[in-house]
Amino acid sequence: MEIRAEIVDTGNPKKKAASIIVNAPITQIFDLLAKPSMHPIIDGSNPVKSVIEGPERLTLGDKFSMNMRIGIKYRITNKVVEFKEDELIAWQHLGRWIWRYELKE
Repeated sequence: MEIRAEIVDTGNPKKKAASIIVNAPITQIFDLLAKPSMHPIIDGSNPVKSVIEGPERLTLGDKFSMNMRIGIKYRITNKVVEFKEDELIAWQHLGRWIWRYELKE
């Protein structure tokens, strides 16, 4: 599998973005993003440890909680705020940070 990534300048210092090319079917990638149990695997920064509760597969409005660790252990609850099957998924926590994944062929 070939993976290529680059950081994208958003013009806003509070908004970070990257473009990643993955040679895999878009449905397979979306399925990974839509399963909270897979988030420790897709997270590249390592604080996401495991799912506490939530649906097996996410859809708009769903909430899910994760075990986290940055120095100390803590728990965070997210809500899916954007969802379009095989194209877009985004979730947000109480700190108002949004993690958005937009997929394109």
